Amino acid sequence: MTRSDPASRRARFGLDKLPYWQQERRVQDLLDLTGTRVAVTGGGGANLGQAIVHRLAGAGADVAVIDRDGPLAAGVAEAAATRWGARVHPFTADLTRATECRRVVDEVRAELGDIDVWVNNVGGGAGGFAAMTAEDIDRVVGTTFLCTLYGTHAVLPGMLERGRGTIVNISSEGGLMANPHITLYNSCKAGVDGFTRNLAAEVGPRGIRVVGVRPGMMLGESLVASLNDPEGYPDRLASMSDAVDRITVGRACLPEEVANMVVFLVSPAGEHVHGTSVSVGGGMSA
Repeated sequence: MTRSDPASRRARFGLDKLPYWQQERRVQDLLDLTGTRVAVTGGGGANLGQAIVHRLAGAGADVAVIDRDGPLAAGVAEAAATRWGARVHPFTADLTRATECRRVVDEVRAELGDIDVWVNNVGGGAGGFAAMTAEDIDRVVGTTFLCTLYGTHAVLPGMLERGRGTIVNISSEGGLMANPHITLYNSCKAGVDGFTRNLAAEVGPRGIRVVGVRPGMMLGESLVASLNDPEGYPDRLASMSDAVDRITVGRACLPEEVANMVVFLVSPAGEHVHGTSVSVGGGMSA
């Protein structure tokens, strides 16, 4: 690059790729996802999964609700389609199995078209590590980490072929801190953050955005159940008690507040966020 080569300078800094059209739009216009095809794994879940589905459908996206519980996915899809007048379809798959991930990606593409956005939302598992069985370990790692790897690996070839797409990995503030009641879960979420950073470096130059969202403590249906029945959920209540003292904003959040960030990140308004996990934890401190 030389002083006398303006075309080279423009190319180096990407001036010809800047979305100048955004300067003429309102932010609310940029959040319109009409025509965007989004697949949400764990979308039938009572907490964040259904919230993400509803927020995306409300923003105009066509949404695939993927869950191992077929009736649950169908119920969320029907509710979101009815409420928002959106195109929302349920799919059943066990995303801890790579073959199932590939199968459901093919089914979604056949039903809705090429997938623009893939949200890795499956995860869970409380309890101290020392008391876990080998089966417990396999289950937590499978749902909290391997699902993210397998799902991404299945959807990525189609995105790379088209040269565009967005992967959203739901991580956790727990991935940045220590909590003795959810040792393995937090460790897996730290792995999700690392996967987000490294995959972004690998596929970003090929047109694929990879971003993460780190919720803190969400008071959805299952956590409220823990508060109402502490003896039935001893490990979960212990981890919640540890977490709530770290929230500097002074309260837990609704799943919809986390889902708001997902909508922003997959919209044109958030398209320059890449290779990082965004905190929606209320200032949760380590």
